[in-house]
Amino acid sequence: MSRFLFHKSRVNLRENIRRWAFSVAALVVMTFVGGEARAQFSSVAVNAIGLATGNINAAIDVKLDTKISLNMPLSFSPVMSRKVGWQNVVFAPGARFWTNELYNGSFIGVYGSAAYYRLRYDGWNRQGWAAGVGVSYGYSHLLTKRWNLEIEVGVSAIYADFDKTRNYEYGIFEDEYWWRKRQVRIVPSKLKVSFGYLF
Repeated sequence: MSRFLFHKSRVNLRENIRRWAFSVAALVVMTFVGGEARAQFSSVAVNAIGLATGNINAAIDVKLDTKISLNMPLSFSPVMSRKVGWQNVVFAPGARFWTNELYNGSFIGVYGSAAYYRLRYDGWNRQGWAAGVGVSYGYSHLLTKRWNLEIEVGVSAIYADFDKTRNYEYGIFEDEYWWRKRQVRIVPSKLKVSFGYLF
């Protein structure tokens, strides 16, 4: 019975990731299709810390006002082995309030986050989704007219709903134990050193 429930949750996770990815793609397209959006000052950035840990990521930032921008980061981690791994898809859109000017100087950010994830370590598997809200502080330094370096740290209140399983292997037999857990935590949610291209 537990194996059936675990398999069913994996199928539902794949379907939810597909729906979520389509929604994110639609949001990005709508942002850039309108005539007004084309004329806006924007940036595309990649988090170097995320890449170093095997997390494929990119963030689009679009000007909303002279000192406000909309930030839309998306990340995906495919790293998984038999004993340890971290797979996730995370979308964390938010607004940035710049103290000086866009993409130059310090900013304060507020953002929401949604994630589907699977964590494996020490014989335990956790698979589920999480959502939360957070605040961040960052600083952006112009390297050239088109390139900038950005540092950002943030903390979030996160609600997580996940299945927790443990596998015990005895020869050719395998018993799987299954729990469902829900929890709320305050966690560090952003640590970014990003390089961005301005256009």
